[in-house]
Amino acid sequence: MFKDIIKEAKQHAIDEFPNESVGIVVENKYIRFNNEHPEPEHNWHITDNAFYQHYIADKIECIIHSHNDDKHASSGDQEQQVAFDLPFGIVNVKDGVVIHTFFWGDTLSMAPLYGRDFHFGVYDCLSFVRDYYIQELDVTLPNPIREYGFWEKGVEMFEPYVSEFDKVNITDLQKNDLMLYRCNEKMYDHLGVYLGDERVGHHFADCISSIYEMSFKRKYLSLCLRYKK
Repeated sequence: MFKDIIKEAKQHAIDEFPNESVGIVVENKYIRFNNEHPEPEHNWHITDNAFYQHYIADKIECIIHSHNDDKHASSGDQEQQVAFDLPFGIVNVKDGVVIHTFFWGDTLSMAPLYGRDFHFGVYDCLSFVRDYYIQELDVTLPNPIREYGFWEKGVEMFEPYVSEFDKVNITDLQKNDLMLYRCNEKMYDHLGVYLGDERVGHHFADCISSIYEMSFKRKYLSLCLRYKK
């Protein structure tokens, strides 16, 4: 993204706060649209025909909207990104000031694995593991729509995909093995990747993605898996 586009998207977000702003990038230019959602503080909707003309003509390079003090991508944001099959961006505004700006979509260049800020649904433990497997093993794992706090609602997020892996004993770990944790002690709510030499790649909530000693959160480690080649 060009700096001028991001600058304009940020200004649009500030101008519309506390409502969500929404705009698109066409031919490297940011175009503002009116948010016509009946509850614009936490949602966006466009009926302007110009938007659909750009979309039908395959000219939209990115859709950018703002959040009112929410640094995560909601399940609705994730669903829309998949439906439009376009890169999405979020400008998070708190008290009229931009706090975070982040983008996602498989067509964008992959962010470095380590040092990522945490934005649930975009940069979280599942995203970290998924990007690691793409980068290291050339394997694309599922990217399910997920809602922040799924672990508190009893939603099984990782269990449906365990069948793609073989279970391994913790004493027989190899590099690239998947590690599932029950930090809430009820269900799997966190993923990590074994890197060898007693080190694990993690992306914990409200932390940057980093390498940890295996002993960290060890008491919550519940299952070790190896991808079926």
